[in-house]
Amino acid sequence: MVAADLPPGRWSAVLVGPWWPAPSAALRAAAQHWATWAMQKQELARNLISQHDLLLRNQGRTAEDLIGRYLRGAKSEVTKAEKYEIKKGAFNTAADAIDYLRSRLTGIAGEGNKEIDDVLASKKPLPEQLAEIQAIQTRCNADAANASRDAVDKVMTAMQEILEAEDIGDDPRTWARANGFNVDDAPPPRLIRENDLAALTGPGARGGSFGSVEGAGDLASPQSVGAGGFSGSGVQAACSQPAPRAIGASSRHASAGPVPPAPVVTTPAAATPPVIATGPRWRCPAGRCRRRPSDRAYRLRRLGNRLRPGW
Repeated sequence: MVAADLPPGRWSAVLVGPWWPAPSAALRAAAQHWATWAMQKQELARNLISQHDLLLRNQGRTAEDLIGRYLRGAKSEVTKAEKYEIKKGAFNTAADAIDYLRSRLTGIAGEGNKEIDDVLASKKPLPEQLAEIQAIQTRCNADAANASRDAVDKVMTAMQEILEAEDIGDDPRTWARANGFNVDDAPPPRLIRENDLAALTGPGARGGSFGSVEGAGDLASPQSVGAGGFSGSGVQAACSQPAPRAIGASSRHASAGPVPPAPVVTTPAAATPPVIATGPRWRCPAGRCRRRPSDRAYRLRRLGNRLRPGW
């Protein structure tokens, strides 16, 4: 996260900064990725079912083998499509949680910034102003932490669906920690001090946001997006990048980069199914046979008779 991504207001960094998540764009891209794959698998399954139905008019062992292969292939593609639909829904759920959290934190920051500015505009003594500002900060920090926990719970529920679809039996939080991701609560920033107020409001103040004041960097340290591991806010830990096994990455850490582009969905061209035992119709020599040559044992006997003298 960059400072420009924070909600407007010079106090936003210390009010909601540690809980501010990255945008949900990566999660939306992951959802679209799996939606496209699910669509492709569904189309392939329908095509295989069509071929299966056309082959049903054929008889014989070869035909039965092909019919079985088409049916098993269709079932396999349907299973994959269902798994990809689960992943799509889980990523969209996580993205919705992130969008709501950003909206909620923006509201908390806006309210807190206004209250602090009102206190500073009052004629109260500085110690009294500082006490009120610290109370406002403490309340906003608590509200932001609660909103972040709610979002993390929703993300963990979505992650559980993905783990179950992949037959991974771990609890989502346990799985995240085992893979080096921190989904615990972020520590609140230190309280605003008297010298912090003087740096922004006193003589020679440079203005700007609180995070730009020299020496104020330890108040709130929003996490950066795209780092190799997750740390800080639980929501950022769970959502700043897709889970590696969930999107097929092979690394233990979710630093594989952006979601790969989704494949183009193409409808397979309709193919004429192979017809078994085609060719000119066989006719039995007059008076020589009474059975159709579909019986393999009969055809072998007939071949043996042809080898006899006088046949």
